[in-house]
Amino acid sequence: MNLKLIPAQVEPLESRIAPATLVVNVLTDPTSFTLHQLSLREAIQDAIGHGSTTIVFSPTLHGTLELSGGALSVTNENLTIVGPGGGKIVIEPFVFSAPAQIFTVNDGTSKLSISGLTLVNGSTSTGNGGAIYSNGPLAINNCIISGSSAENGGAIYDKTSGAFVMTNSLVLSNNATNNYGGGLDVTAAGGIQITGSKIIGNTSKAAEGGAYLDIPTNGTGNIVITNSIISGNTELSAGALGINNEGNLPTKTVITNTVVSENTSSGSGAGVGGAFVSSSAADSLVVSGSSFLNNSSGGTGGGLYLSGPGSVTITGSHFSGNTSTSGAGIYVNKGAMSVSIQGSSILNNVSSGNGGGIFVGTSGVNLTLTGTMIGGNHAASSGGGLYLGSNSGTTKITGSSFSGNRTVENGGGAYIEGSGKVSISGTTFASNFAGGLGGGLQLKSSGAHNVLSGVKIANNTALGNGGGLYIGSTGNFIISSGSVVGNFSGDDGGGIYIGTSASGVIQTPAVVITGNQCEQFYKIGAGVEHASGSTGTVEMNTKYVTGNLGNGKVDNYYGSFT
Repeated sequence: MNLKLIPAQVEPLESRIAPATLVVNVLTDPTSFTLHQLSLREAIQDAIGHGSTTIVFSPTLHGTLELSGGALSVTNENLTIVGPGGGKIVIEPFVFSAPAQIFTVNDGTSKLSISGLTLVNGSTSTGNGGAIYSNGPLAINNCIISGSSAENGGAIYDKTSGAFVMTNSLVLSNNATNNYGGGLDVTAAGGIQITGSKIIGNTSKAAEGGAYLDIPTNGTGNIVITNSIISGNTELSAGALGINNEGNLPTKTVITNTVVSENTSSGSGAGVGGAFVSSSAADSLVVSGSSFLNNSSGGTGGGLYLSGPGSVTITGSHFSGNTSTSGAGIYVNKGAMSVSIQGSSILNNVSSGNGGGIFVGTSGVNLTLTGTMIGGNHAASSGGGLYLGSNSGTTKITGSSFSGNRTVENGGGAYIEGSGKVSISGTTFASNFAGGLGGGLQLKSSGAHNVLSGVKIANNTALGNGGGLYIGSTGNFIISSGSVVGNFSGDDGGGIYIGTSASGVIQTPAVVITGNQCEQFYKIGAGVEHASGSTGTVEMNTKYVTGNLGNGKVDNYYGSFT
């Protein structure tokens, strides 16, 4: 009997009509097309020109798809690729081929959505986007992207007039070899949304080891990060997370229930261990329920670096264990910015310069602290808890506490200087230490009618003047109520020291000044001292200042009072 061999049936690609859903049933990357065997590359090519197509994997498939033909190129108006999740489908370039990306979108209009896939070891030595390069709208859901590298955007590079969305995904151990975004480098005019995702252990040669996120000047979308973790990323400058929201129209950056932790920057200047956020005057930043923990910067801004002039609101958030050269917890740069911190904690941060907890070193910042704990922070210069230097904006502190902060120089709890008005009410300065002036608070504001109301200043220490409170400069102050108790100075003014040019009113007996002490027997004004030769006028309505010890005896007040 004669047998006739029939060759395998091969159907020309152009003769097939893609349905709305294509099913991938082989984990191979063939160079020819065989009937009844549909690879992912074939499915993507079949989808070209069909508008909106979904590609799914057969439920029987699991394993690794090695791409022998280079990157998967997407040219389609709307393509959705759905994997099974759980690491069942892994896609990577063939190990013996040249470095290759995994997905590329180059036409500027295609929208690509990927879910349930693991992408590993994508790379390009001279381009952007190690695993995914896109110049169109991009959505990533329930994916793992790991071990990829590129000049910018080690895992993902997306520059689009549309939106970028990432949900419930892991971006792990990717690398930017040239500049931005060890994990992500995304510029999206239509907005950026990251939800329930982790960006961990990525590196960058220059900036933003974790992610660089940008709304361009013509952008109208917001940047929203929710329920996510950004941790263990390293870079030389500008933060594990860099956000540049400078749209001409009002847009928002919103960070909610997110942890930024254990990130490291070895760069100087704006090194920024945790997050760097820049915004234009029209834009705003809202941080709520988030934590910035144990980030380290070789420059300024350990936890969060704010560059204005947009408005900032921080609520119910925590900044702890961060280190930097200044502003270890929060660093505020540029003027004409409104910063409100409410119901938050700034604890145990360490600065090798000014501002262990918060640093504001620019003019025109309006700062509001409400119901916030600032404690256990250290500064090698001034402002253990808060450093506010040369500021012409208003400062309002209400219902807050400064406790256990330390500084080598001045203002153990807080150092406030400038021409802006200062209002502090219902706030406690307790057990702070200054190696120089003002153990609890150094107030050097030259503004008019600086008011302290219901302020408790207790058990603070300064090795110089003003164990509890040091008032200097040429400003006008009113202490309307509160207490100054149990403070200690190595020099004059155990409770309060008032400089020669300052003028003001201490409303005793509404203000209780007692139990304060000067260390050495020849020091004076253990309760209150108004410095000798003063040009300012200080009014004390009564002399209800008792039980203070200095000069080896009871020494409640010294100087000229009216």
